[in-house]
Amino acid sequence: MKKILLSICCCLMAVAAYAQSYTENITVDVNDNVANQGKKTIEVKRNGDGTCDFTLPNFIMADATSEVPVGTIHLAGVKMEQKDGYVALAADQNITIQPGNDPNLGASDWMGPMLGEVPIVLNGKLTDEHLAATINIDFAILNMKIIVKIGNEDSQSGEAQTYEENITVDVNDNVADQGKKTIEVKRNGDGTCDFTLPNFIMADATSEVPVGTIHLAGVKMEQKDGYVALAADQNITIQPGNDPNLGASDWMGPMLGEVPIVLNGKLTDEHLAATINIDFAILNMKIIVKIGDEQTGIGEVVAVQNKQTGVYNLNGVRVADKMNNALPKGIYIVGGKKIIK
Repeated sequence: MKKILLSICCCLMAVAAYAQSYTENITVDVNDNVANQGKKTIEVKRNGDGTCDFTLPNFIMADATSEVPVGTIHLAGVKMEQKDGYVALAADQNITIQPGNDPNLGASDWMGPMLGEVPIVLNGKLTDEHLAATINIDFAILNMKIIVKIGNEDSQSGEAQTYEENITVDVNDNVADQGKKTIEVKRNGDGTCDFTLPNFIMADATSEVPVGTIHLAGVKMEQKDGYVALAADQNITIQPGNDPNLGASDWMGPMLGEVPIVLNGKLTDEHLAATINIDFAILNMKIIVKIGDEQTGIGEVVAVQNKQTGVYNLNGVRVADKMNNALPKGIYIVGGKKIIK
C-alpha cells in the first residue's frame, strides 16, 4: 500500500510541476531604441503552489549592426493569479543573469553575469497556447534601461480592439475627408487578424453613398520594429451595414457581388494606419480609403513637418536635409524629435 501511495504522490508532483515552452516574438527597447529580435523560446515551469519559474534562455540584444549576448534570465517563484481566460504573471526580483548555453559562445562572452545583481520586473499573461509579457531590466551601471516585450497581449483572448482614426476617401482621384471612424481589429492568435470597417459611407459636401461593412478575415500580421504590419489581398462581398437609419437595400456594396480589396497597414496598441484599395470595376470606380496617419499613428511618432532643419542619426551625424524614401529604416532626430522610419 505504501508503494502505491508513494507512486500516486510522485505522479501528482510530476503533474503539478511541469514545464511548457512558448515560441513568441520578442522586441527589445534599449533607452527608447526599439529592435525586433524575432521568434524566441521561453520556458514556464508551473510549480503547483501558485507560482512558476520563468526562463528566457540565451537572451541576445541585436539590431541590424551588432549583437550583445546578455545571458539567461531565470526568475523563480513568479506569482500566478487565475483571471478570466488567462493567468496573470508578476515578479519583482533582484537576480544575477546567468551565462547562456549557446555552443557558439563562451561563458565570458555573456554580459549579464558581469553586472552582478540587477532589478528585474516581470508582468505578463499566460494561456495554454500563448505567452505575453514585459520584462523591465535596469542596468544602472551601464545607464541602460531595457524593456523586453514578449508576444502580444491582444493575441491571448482573441478579443477585438477598436481604433478611432480619421478616414479619407479617394474616388477616381477625387478626395474627401470622412472624419473620425471606428475600425475593429480582432487578433486570432495565429499570426492573422480579422479587420472590420463598419458602416462605410462615401460622403462629400453634397452627397452620401452608403457602401456597407468591409470585413476582411485572416489578414496577415508580421511583427516589425515597433509595429505590426498588416496585409491582405482578397475578393469579398461587402456586407450591409447596421446603421439603424438605413435599410439593408440602402447599401450599395452588397449589390456589386465580390470585389477585389487590397489592404496594407501598420498597427500598434494605440493606433492604426492603413490603406484599402477597392476596385468597383462594374461602376468604373477605383476607391482608395486611407485610415489614420502613418507618421503620427505608428509608435507615437511625431509627424514630419514640411520645414525641417536637417535629419540626424542617433550619433548626432547629419544624414539628410529632410526625411526621404532613400534613408534606410531606423530612428532619426528631426527638430529635436525622434522619428521612426
